[in-house]
Amino acid sequence: MSTTEQTTGGQHLKLMIEDDEGIKASYPILHAELTVGRGAENHVCLQQRDVSRQHAHLRLQDDRASLLVRDLDSFTGVRLNGKRITDQCAFRVGDLIEIGSYVLSLQTPEVAESKSAPPPQHKVERLSPAEQAKLVAVSSNLAGRVFVLDKREMIIGREAEDNDIVVPHRSISRNHAKVVWRDGEFTMIDQGSINGLLVNGAAFRAAALVNGDVVKLGHVKLRFVAPGDSYVFSPADVEQVTVEQGGQGRMVAFIVALALLAWFAGQYMAPAGPQDAAPQGAGTQGAGSQGALTPPSPPLGGEGDGAREGGAREGGAREGGAREGGAREGGAEGGAEGGAEGGAREEQGAPSPRAEAPGAPPAP
Repeated sequence: MSTTEQTTGGQHLKLMIEDDEGIKASYPILHAELTVGRGAENHVCLQQRDVSRQHAHLRLQDDRASLLVRDLDSFTGVRLNGKRITDQCAFRVGDLIEIGSYVLSLQTPEVAESKSAPPPQHKVERLSPAEQAKLVAVSSNLAGRVFVLDKREMIIGREAEDNDIVVPHRSISRNHAKVVWRDGEFTMIDQGSINGLLVNGAAFRAAALVNGDVVKLGHVKLRFVAPGDSYVFSPADVEQVTVEQGGQGRMVAFIVALALLAWFAGQYMAPAGPQDAAPQGAGTQGAGSQGALTPPSPPLGGEGDGAREGGAREGGAREGGAREGGAREGGAEGGAEGGAEGGAREEQGAPSPRAEAPGAPPAP
């Protein structure tokens, strides 16, 4: 941001400029007319790309306390208190001008010279009953409270010392927002509050209010009731925020998800059927002792029927083989012979049927 200045005597109105990162700068208004834009030829140069080369024209009024602002056919336009202007408009102390991502405001010389000076007194001119609007609280412990907008300018804040409307909630700043009546409509302007200004869920620095808008200041929601509207608050309008119920709902959903996960795991990991516990490889030759098969050896059926039954359940062999890697080449008869031979070999310390002993003739 830069400016071309002309040295003159006396005190001057100041133009306050803030960018989207919160960086602020102030420029004394030293010319009766000045331009604002991205080009270096402007009195006030704003270098962001959302600013046109020549964006706006400002002209100092005779009272030297306000300006006339006019859009120079810019791409993003000029907004005065949240509303895009189509013709030249008065720009006064307390108003906000938006040019691209910059926000411009005016500051009086008295405030600029002394930080301890009180804020400028806002107008106290009262509106006629037909022009008055209302703000109705529809959330928090203030639900149902009505705040009447009966002045042209009203400050909303947490304390009664320097505010027209007092909203006693800890989320509200000392001076949170200002409501301005101009040309038959109300505009709300954020006053640099901590929690900001939201209208219908969208954040604004300044916004023109329409009947039925829901304004959120901190954690307090207020419904704007335009002049002439007969809206009456009802408890049904209160927005319920049930944090505890929401937490219980999330816990129930978590338990249901765990139950479903366990069910699917059981479906895919459970065996297809009960395994037979029939004795395997009982030897009938030699001393008649029962020989235990070594782990690598496939289970061999001691009886034809047992081998046939085990093979049919798991492997699908037509004549029956051993379940899970049982003897694939044997039927009922082969299973019985294998069981007998296996028992004999195990008693004599012979290797399993799949490993041929050294020097033994090849298996037929």
